[in-house]
Amino acid sequence: METKDDKILKTFFGDKKQEIADNGFSEKVMLRLPQRERKTGWIAPVFALIGFLITFALVDMREVAREIFIALSGIPFYYLLGGFMLIPIVTMLVLYAYKREYNIA
Repeated sequence: METKDDKILKTFFGDKKQEIADNGFSEKVMLRLPQRERKTGWIAPVFALIGFLITFALVDMREVAREIFIALSGIPFYYLLGGFMLIPIVTMLVLYAYKREYNIA
């Protein structure tokens, strides 16, 4: 709940507010700060490798390859060609999003 004093203070400081010119100072300070080290970058690849190895050990790869071949043989060739042509575009978009997320130059 806002009291009368709070309203008076907000009015006073709202009226007397002054902006101080930055002149690029904040940006210079941010550039001088040390970069964060990512010490957890190994976790996802290690668990992905473990999952891959477990799957590889438990799944009959010949049966999987045969099923994939049967599924792909039912798709028209131009659909497959279009799908393969989209791979570089999708890869580029994923890398762009990754670079933006982690501020990689």
